[in-house]
Amino acid sequence: MSRRHHAIFNSRDLAMRVTKSLLKRETELTPDSVEWCPLEGFRDIVAVGTYQVEKSDNEEFSGDQRQGRIYLDKSCNDRDVFVHSRDHGPVLDMKWGGDNVLAVADALGRLSLLSLEKDEEGHVSLSDAQAKSIVASEDNLVLSLDWNNRRTGHLEDRQLVLSDSQGSVQVIQVSNQRELQCTFESRCHDFEAWIACFDSWHPQVIFSGGDDSKLKVHDIRTDGTSAVFVSKEHTAGVTSLLSNVGKEHELFSGRCQHSRVYHSFISTTTNALRSSYDERLLVWDTRNGLRRPRMERNVGGGIWRIRQHPCKPNLLATACMGAGFVLLGAEQLEESVRYDVHGSLAYGVDFCWSRERDLLASCSFYDRLYSRWEVLEGSEDDV
Repeated sequence: MSRRHHAIFNSRDLAMRVTKSLLKRETELTPDSVEWCPLEGFRDIVAVGTYQVEKSDNEEFSGDQRQGRIYLDKSCNDRDVFVHSRDHGPVLDMKWGGDNVLAVADALGRLSLLSLEKDEEGHVSLSDAQAKSIVASEDNLVLSLDWNNRRTGHLEDRQLVLSDSQGSVQVIQVSNQRELQCTFESRCHDFEAWIACFDSWHPQVIFSGGDDSKLKVHDIRTDGTSAVFVSKEHTAGVTSLLSNVGKEHELFSGRCQHSRVYHSFISTTTNALRSSYDERLLVWDTRNGLRRPRMERNVGGGIWRIRQHPCKPNLLATACMGAGFVLLGAEQLEESVRYDVHGSLAYGVDFCWSRERDLLASCSFYDRLYSRWEVLEGSEDDV
């Protein structure tokens, strides 16, 4: 597979923009993750992951009370049903591996690999490819994952980095036969390790962010006993990270107050969501030891996910919890447009793999809303 992200910055990418809703659909379970498939021939497919906790009187939860489901949608599907669904563990993060493999992290301590298939009649479905329990207890949630080939698309020597609710990160080697082996592990955060990602230019380096408000850099060729760099510049939990595929040595990070995030994953109530939270997106030059961010922008809400347009790397999308979804320029973090039709916590967002159109999918939690939408040039009067 050839390298991706060859687009050159075009000022038209950040001209006056408006959003147009293409579809809004309610999911049965609360959604928290959307991922648009990158594989040629399947780029109209969106995976939607859900996570739900059954009510508990004492605020203590077992694995039996957590459930999840993964839906598949097509960009041409305007019906009120998904084209495929399968029960799964409670999903917390998903990523396509550059082909038809979907990696899924869940709240039962598992990493699963699912395979996207199409039958003779063109119907798509997900089937089991491999599953591995990578933690010692079902009380340890696998919170995030990231592939090491996001910039190159190479299918050889693929690895995944995972983060979990006990403050650890792991690197998992994925063989060509889709067998899984842990090659690096570090207990690096005092509380939840909300997020981890690879340096897309230097895959021997990973970044992690935790509820201890620390951003860390790790070299996976070491034994994992200590981080290479530690930044304490954050004033809230680090919940989102993204290595810039369009610019070497650049990292984006976002933050969110822990109580607002964690109660979404352990509780079905919303009365614990009154905490204030940090609302800044930060840009780091990774060559300076993460001493000071190069730039920052207040986006109006705690940042749960950051996504980069696969064909126009100057375009970023952020899921900003209570402030909807914001499109920004990667060069100066200038806000282009905001999509705020969701009435609950904005958790999942992703771009379609298209050079011609700026299509996105998104989901929000308590209102169980999944949306597909488009960003267009012009003003509101044009839509």
